[in-house]
Amino acid sequence: MSDVPPEIWLYIASFICDDDLKGLMGVNIHFYNLGMALRYGTIHIDTVNSRTDRLLRRLRDPVVASRVRRLVIQPTKSKMPVVSWDKSLDNELKNFFAKAWSSVGPQLETISIAGRPESIRQFIGPNPQATSCTALTLQFTHELDPMAVSAAAGTLVDSVASFVNSLAPRLQTLKIRSWSTLDLSDFFFKLGVFPQMRHFRLHTPFNTAFSNAKGLTKLLQDNASSLDIVSLLLNPAGAGTDRTCEHVLAEWLLSHASNEAVLANLKTLRLYPTALPSGFDALVTYVNRSADTLTTLVVKDRYFTLEEVAALISPVAHRSAEDGLQTLEINVRTWNAELFNLLSLKLPGLKSLSLVIGGSHATNSFLDTMQPIESWKLRDIGVWQSGSEVSSSTMRLLAKGLPFVQSFWGNGHMLGEREIFEDTVFV
Repeated sequence: MSDVPPEIWLYIASFICDDDLKGLMGVNIHFYNLGMALRYGTIHIDTVNSRTDRLLRRLRDPVVASRVRRLVIQPTKSKMPVVSWDKSLDNELKNFFAKAWSSVGPQLETISIAGRPESIRQFIGPNPQATSCTALTLQFTHELDPMAVSAAAGTLVDSVASFVNSLAPRLQTLKIRSWSTLDLSDFFFKLGVFPQMRHFRLHTPFNTAFSNAKGLTKLLQDNASSLDIVSLLLNPAGAGTDRTCEHVLAEWLLSHASNEAVLANLKTLRLYPTALPSGFDALVTYVNRSADTLTTLVVKDRYFTLEEVAALISPVAHRSAEDGLQTLEINVRTWNAELFNLLSLKLPGLKSLSLVIGGSHATNSFLDTMQPIESWKLRDIGVWQSGSEVSSSTMRLLAKGLPFVQSFWGNGHMLGEREIFEDTVFV
């Protein structure tokens, strides 16, 4: 059996269910490694009891601890399907976290935390050990206690930002989402340089999160040389009913016009540019800065005319089909044959296209007479209207004009709905 190549054992293991594979760890080293990864790769903690203590003692074994890659902690789990966002951590959990950092912290590659700044501070503790962490996700929720709101800004700067900075040598991905009204200005100003950071994502209402966005600009500028993927979904709160809320965001986006280091040479850009002309000007400026490198462009919640689409993609239209833009997601006011002809001409190498169509009565009658675009090798397309996917019959009719399409809505096939899952640790 020792002469059997490892890939054969791995192939055999692919036919064995996870529970049975755990019982076959004694067969050989390959089954042992797979079984240990299944048993300890992801650890779930929802309370502190005798089982938790036994698990922690087991994790003190370096061989076992080295297998942990993901730690999920939900201390608010109960019989009711309700997550309590303002529940303070009890002393048992605080003690457990302190021990967990030393046991499994050095092996964790991905850390995802959601909660109030004070809860996050308690989770982090005084001596977090996360020397292997390459990806960090933070979600800030509301401080329900008015007395705690004033202290939250200090907690963000003194504890949370310091923790983020401690990950700087290895951190490659930083994702931050804030559902609260907390001012993140000082928090971002405290963040330093992350030499390995390739991916930065921020999702928060700009007008409530930033009284001063210089810290955010500083982060983008200081890490410009390493950033490849940037997602800024900063839709202002209240903009749906009052477009004047967008002026400050549009001004901030356009303020980088003379700062060529910001959002330059990216591979992926996801952005909400506001509905204002100045926001569109800023967007085109950023696309120009990545004209030779951009492979994915996602523009959220702004509906473009055909002329604006032409202006948007013009900076990347000079590239060949082999190294040009691969993925495009945009909203358009209407769709017609002219739109597809424009995209196929300017973006011959596009592989994936997502369109959100404005209005509730946009016609698709053009599909009956649209000439097939034989040379365009688009592989995947998704179309949405009025908040949902257009009918399968419409998509099949569209596919007749796009002969290389093999997939709808990113599914890998031409039937079904897209499914998106997101795992988060709540504390």
